[in-house]
Amino acid sequence: MLDLVEANKAIQLVTDRYLRTWLISLIESSTDEPGRMPADPIVDVMLAEYLRKPPADGLGDEDLADVLYVRWLIGQLDEESVEPAQLAVLQMRWAAARDKD
Repeated sequence: MLDLVEANKAIQLVTDRYLRTWLISLIESSTDEPGRMPADPIVDVMLAEYLRKPPADGLGDEDLADVLYVRWLIGQLDEESVEPAQLAVLQMRWAAARDKD
């Protein structure tokens, strides 16, 4: 039974990563500036579903950085609560996404 539990956690983690990657791309492409919720019904529905539940168990540093980035992109992150170096990383990631367009 333990193997099934571990397999389920692994599947949830991979699914969460794919959904988060897609969601980040969708948000980046449908907003003009970070900190504002995109005016796109699909994004609204996906964000409501994604943010409704807590992050998956077992998230590594890169996954946690993605979760932080999503929250920063949509304005759910108080910039004063983020360390300046972390905020700089978020801003550079946003700038890099803009350069791809």
